[in-house]
Amino acid sequence: MSLLDRYTLPEMKDLWSDEHKFRTWLRVELAVCRARMEKGLIPEKDFKEIENKADFDIERIREIEEEVQHDVIAFLSSVSEFAGKPSRHIHFGMTSSDVLDTSLAVILTEAGKLIQKSLLSLMDKMRDKALETKHLVMMGRTHGVHAEPITLGVKLLSLRENFKRSHAILQDAIEKIGFGKISGPVGLYGNTDSEIEKRALQILGLKPEPVSTQVVPRDRHLYFMMALAHLSCSLERTALQIRLLQRTETGELGEPFAKGQKGSSAMPHKKNPVICERICGLARLFRGYLSASMENVSLWDERDISHSSVERITFPQATSLSLYMLVKMEYIIQYLFTDSEKMKKNKDKSGQRYLSGSFLLRLCDKGMERDEAYRIVQSASMKAQEKGLSLSEVFEKDEEYSKIFKSDELSEVCDEEKFKENIELIFKRVLDSEKEDR
Repeated sequence: MSLLDRYTLPEMKDLWSDEHKFRTWLRVELAVCRARMEKGLIPEKDFKEIENKADFDIERIREIEEEVQHDVIAFLSSVSEFAGKPSRHIHFGMTSSDVLDTSLAVILTEAGKLIQKSLLSLMDKMRDKALETKHLVMMGRTHGVHAEPITLGVKLLSLRENFKRSHAILQDAIEKIGFGKISGPVGLYGNTDSEIEKRALQILGLKPEPVSTQVVPRDRHLYFMMALAHLSCSLERTALQIRLLQRTETGELGEPFAKGQKGSSAMPHKKNPVICERICGLARLFRGYLSASMENVSLWDERDISHSSVERITFPQATSLSLYMLVKMEYIIQYLFTDSEKMKKNKDKSGQRYLSGSFLLRLCDKGMERDEAYRIVQSASMKAQEKGLSLSEVFEKDEEYSKIFKSDELSEVCDEEKFKENIELIFKRVLDSEKEDR
C-alpha cells in the first residue's frame, strides 16, 4: 500500500485522482474555448458541439501515452475522438503548461480549502477544550524542569494560536497559488492574447500570472508548500506536548485509547501515544517537501521539466497528509484524557520551589539588592529540596531564614492565586480579537 493510499482521506483522494485531473484539464480547455467563442474566434455552433461532446477515456489516454510519451498530447487525442471535427479549436495557441499549471492552480486551491475547513474545525475543538480547562492548574515546565504553575487551558490556547497563524498563512497561500496562464510557449501570447487568458481564468476562478514564462513561476508553489510545512510544525508541536505529558512519570494527559485497542504485542499494560507519534513522524516529511519545492523555483531559462516529476509526488502527498494529520489531531483533542489529580501531585513534588520568583521579588521590595536576594532564595530552595521541605517551611522554621519574613508576609508570598489572576485577560485578548476579525 502506498503512502498516498494509507493516509489519503476520500475527499482529498478524489482531488488527486486521474479522473479529476483530466476533468480539470478539460475544464481549462473548455474555458479557453468559451473565451475564444465570446470573442468571435470560434463559431458558436462549434463551441456548443465541443461543450456537449468533449470528453475523455482514461484507458485510451494511457494507451496513447504509451506510444507518444506525452500525457497532454495523449489527453488531447482522446478528447478529439469524442469532440470530432470541432476539436480543431481545442488547445488553439496553447502550450502544455497552460493546461498543466492552470489545472494545478485549480486543484491546489481546492485542496487548500479542504485543509482549511478541517483546520478551522480543529481550532474550534481546541477553543472548547481550552475554555473547559481554563482554570485546571498544572506545572509549567522549561527545559523539562518545573518552572511556575500554568493551566491546561492556557497551554491549549497557546497551541491553538500556532494553528491560527497556520490558518492565516494558508489563506494567503491559497490566494497566491490561484494564478494560471494561457500565454503560450514562452509567455508572450504569440498565438493567443491576454484578453482570452483573462476571460478563461475568470471562468475558472483564477487570476492571470502577471509575467509568466512557459510556466507559472514556482515561488508561488513554494509558498503554498511553506504554508503546509508551517501547519505540520503546529501539529507536531501539539502532538509532542501530549506525548511528553503522557509519559508514565508525568501522566497528566493522554491521547484517546479506544475499546479493543492494544498497545504492545509483548506488554498488555501499554497505552502508547501512537497517533501523536505518527503525527510527529509525518511532520518530518514536510521538511523534505519544502526542500524539494525550493529546488523547483530555479528552472532553466523559460522552463525545463525537472519540477514536474517532483510535484506529482509532493503535492498529492503533502496535501493528503495535512488533511489526515488534522483529522487525527481533532480526534485527539476532542477525546483528550486529562488527570487533574496527577497534575496536582506533580505540582506538589516541587515543594513550593516554583514560588522562588515570588520570594525573590518580595525581598527586592523590602530593599534588598537583587544579587543578595537571589543568593538567599536559591540557597533556601536547595535546602528545601535536600530536606524534603516546602520553601515556605524553610523560611518559616529554618534558623538561617526564619527572621526574613513575618508570618503575614509569608502567607502573602505563598498565595498561588496570583498565578491565575491574568488567565481571563489572556483568554479575552485572544477570543475578543477573533470576534473583531469576524
